[in-house]
Amino acid sequence: MNAIVTKIKALRPVRACVDFVEGTNMIPVVFEYEDFEVPAGATATVVIQTDTAETYQCTVEANAIQFKPSFSASGVFKGQVKLLSSTERTLHSFPVTFNVYPFCGK
Repeated sequence: MNAIVTKIKALRPVRACVDFVEGTNMIPVVFEYEDFEVPAGATATVVIQTDTAETYQCTVEANAIQFKPSFSASGVFKGQVKLLSSTERTLHSFPVTFNVYPFCGK
């Protein structure tokens, strides 16, 4: 699979980090929960705090949350996964750092 895969935890913080290049939109990011079983039927979004809050709809498969971000600026940004179960219960992940490198071809 062509994807950036990052392990995250629900029960304790880890220093999860995703390295990305500004303007890239072909490579999905996959967050895999190591210590939590995502309930069947759950939905997910990822919110990344840039100059504004960017919200991405995700696909959920087993314990993997997948989405395709696109950053229009370089920098260091924080993001979080929001899981919503079919019974309306919510889980927010610990923050994940996105290191977005500049595209040199501008």
